[in-house]
Amino acid sequence: MEDLTHLDAAIDELEDTTRKTEIVDAVLDVAAELDVPASHVAIAWMRHQGAQAATAYVPIIGPRSVAQLDNYLSALDVTLTQAQFVRLDKVSAIRLGTPHELNAWSVSPIRGGDASMIDEPAIPVA
Repeated sequence: MEDLTHLDAAIDELEDTTRKTEIVDAVLDVAAELDVPASHVAIAWMRHQGAQAATAYVPIIGPRSVAQLDNYLSALDVTLTQAQFVRLDKVSAIRLGTPHELNAWSVSPIRGGDASMIDEPAIPVA
């Protein structure tokens, strides 16, 4: 397997927020559980997301050498559990921001109950 220790400095530079650090830590934890490189976990995770998307997609990996290609192709053998997918999706979920979070917060106090009990009307887009 190719030595990827030179990437440590690059990863440290990219982890400029707590959120990014939490995502990287989650990927590293899953990689340690499966005893595979973090790149394999990332590719397996992206393939799973692509399979569930309305429009299927395939991650483009762009290897620069045959060794990198072999390393990436071996990621096709990695299978993540549903719990691992949920953990990675949860830690990487994108905040919706305003007005979505404000609306979600206000449903219960303003409407006097559990938000799951409210049947929101469908609003046509076009």
